[in-house]
Amino acid sequence: MKEIIKECFRKEAETLASLIGKVDDEYVKIVSLFAQCKGKLIFTGVGKSLQVAKKIASSFVSLGIKSIALDPLSMLHGDIGFLDKDDIFICLSKSGETDILLDVVNYVKETFRIPIISISASYMSTLFKSSDYSIIVECEESGPFNIVPTTSTTVMMAIGDALLSAVVNVKGITIDELRKNHPSGDIGKKITKDINNK
Repeated sequence: MKEIIKECFRKEAETLASLIGKVDDEYVKIVSLFAQCKGKLIFTGVGKSLQVAKKIASSFVSLGIKSIALDPLSMLHGDIGFLDKDDIFICLSKSGETDILLDVVNYVKETFRIPIISISASYMSTLFKSSDYSIIVECEESGPFNIVPTTSTTVMMAIGDALLSAVVNVKGITIDELRKNHPSGDIGKKITKDINNK
């Protein structure tokens, strides 16, 4: 039992560590796009990828960067009304072949003509070929059957965290923005305490 748990940790840790050597100019371009965005960052995905997208969008919002995560099915039934010409569209999908996600991507490309960014695991995927900018991370899942989303969602989350950190640095966002948007909970208390102690 312990060995199974350790093996899961090892696979995910090794995959995360491998990202360090894969940071290229594509990351820099995406960070610049995010930092210069005059609209919103619109994240989407299906299943577990959508849950990761929600966390990433929430982190950006907490630092004053307008973001939202939308279900692709709901987008095709009215929620696409959130989009406008100044937005950036970010898709999370390991396979890059999920039909409903590709339907949304095609509609966004034709209707809004805004930058489309993807985070996926295959250079051969339809999503990669449909995106203007892409981050590719090939990985094996650490969970049951090498199918259940585990390593791939961990990696997507880490990429979202890294992009956030870089954007905050580029834009010069200070802790005051976080304090304004996160007044309660342990984070809010800690920020207020730190400020009062200065």
